[in-house]
Amino acid sequence: MPDCDPTAMVIAAGNLARKPPHMEATGGRVMEANVIGFVTRGRGFYEDRTVGRRQVEAPVAICQYAGIWHCFDPAPGTVWDELYVIYDGRAARECFGTIVPQVPLIHCAENADRLYDAFSRLHAAWFFGTPLERPRLPYYLHEILYELHVACHGTPAPDARDPHARLRAAMLEHIASPEFDLAKFAWANGLSYDTLRKQFQKAVGMSPKQYFLNLKLHRAKELLLLPSCRIGEVSRHVGIADPYYFSRLFRKRTGLSPRAWRRVHRGTVIDEPD
Repeated sequence: MPDCDPTAMVIAAGNLARKPPHMEATGGRVMEANVIGFVTRGRGFYEDRTVGRRQVEAPVAICQYAGIWHCFDPAPGTVWDELYVIYDGRAARECFGTIVPQVPLIHCAENADRLYDAFSRLHAAWFFGTPLERPRLPYYLHEILYELHVACHGTPAPDARDPHARLRAAMLEHIASPEFDLAKFAWANGLSYDTLRKQFQKAVGMSPKQYFLNLKLHRAKELLLLPSCRIGEVSRHVGIADPYYFSRLFRKRTGLSPRAWRRVHRGTVIDEPD
């Protein structure tokens, strides 16, 4: 089994403008996957068997979990605006770790604009994305989950002074390198290696090493969508000199060889060995 398959993590997304009450009349629901509903305008209620019935008012994220009965609606006689994403909660926890929310209601007044922007990017990729854009859906889901983590725990949002934001940017710049020198980066930013590693794990939900590997795999998927880019070239572009090792690693992490992944996501077979 693959450790993490981000490609199928986002199941659906949508925008429910001027949504009227309807769920309570049908007795609530139980979903087979996780859902985040971001209410951007309006007020109403949320109910499940753990927290009972709670009044909610925008901006608020309503986090629904697979197999858990819940019910929510705008107030009687009113409507609300809601953005939503349906995702595989198990895959998200495997890939993103502790930033996946565990509570049903998250009030987002402090970072509503950033959360709205993250939803907008995900929706644009979902509805209008090119074959090169759709593999970015897990990135956009990660942005949404991160903003919810910020709203829950008060973690500062990344900016130019944030070493974690700079670290993510530096990793992206060095994606073609075999390894990333975290100790050197930590020293340049006045932190010890262990302090930076632990802080990054807490803020992002995974270790720097895991994050760097995920970046490489996401970049590899983008390149595999280009028919002119051979698998050996993809491997070199993400800093892995041995294409056979790259293929084994890719298969382990996604459950598919690079050639099979390309076939599934482009409908194209490239005549070269894995």
